[in-house]
Amino acid sequence: MKILFTSDLHIINSTIRQQLGIVREKIKEEKPDVLVVSGDISDETYTKANDLLGCLDVPVVYCLGNHEFVHNEMGANTVENTLGYYKSKIGESNAHCLDAEGHFDIGDVRFVGNVLWYDGTLSNRPDADATIRSISKNWLDSMIVGFEPVAEHGKCVAQILNNLEDVGDKKTVLVTHCVPHRALNWFDRNRPMSIYNSYSGVANLFDANGIYPDVALCGHTHRKMKYVHISPDGRETRCFNVGNDYFWENNDVLFEVIEV
Repeated sequence: MKILFTSDLHIINSTIRQQLGIVREKIKEEKPDVLVVSGDISDETYTKANDLLGCLDVPVVYCLGNHEFVHNEMGANTVENTLGYYKSKIGESNAHCLDAEGHFDIGDVRFVGNVLWYDGTLSNRPDADATIRSISKNWLDSMIVGFEPVAEHGKCVAQILNNLEDVGDKKTVLVTHCVPHRALNWFDRNRPMSIYNSYSGVANLFDANGIYPDVALCGHTHRKMKYVHISPDGRETRCFNVGNDYFWENNDVLFEVIEV
């Protein structure tokens, strides 16, 4: 299977035509079996991820990013309401939201994943818990009503594990917005971390939970990274963070082409 992967498009109304045009041209060039997008698709409250991606002429698998939970028009701005909206759109297009559907199978490949959120394990500061509390009260994510990142992270991990239970002999692709391993976090340089490290993702989703997909795709940090994780019993996970930055600053969309 040929995957065309991108992330963090951060589409706004004035860039929709340019960005989707670049994506369409890349699809035409690469002829992938599926397009994968790992969150932060839109920065407009009135432009939903499923509407943007559902108009493309290829199956699309995507997860939500924190911006999908912040920029919406769904009444009380809660995690539950955002997920409820995307669950209500299941089956309306050829774009499949993993946060809502849990998993999506194409041939002998299973895609699983979600936003993942963060739990403080990336921080090597003594005040990691205080840092997480500060982020959830003062950063962009504080706009999400009642947001508790550590608790929501636990729900994300449980969903991933549940959707891997009956995977059988299928190959697996994990799609998350936040990074599943510290090696994919550009900010991590083995020194006391800034506040930004704490919300980049988690230290080691793989070994901590026995989750070893064939491929792991993520975003959020806007920095391009690659990493190969080897499990204790020798299984290999190829990991990619495509590294898109805000489109209106660099006028480009970055991609990875991955064979599974």
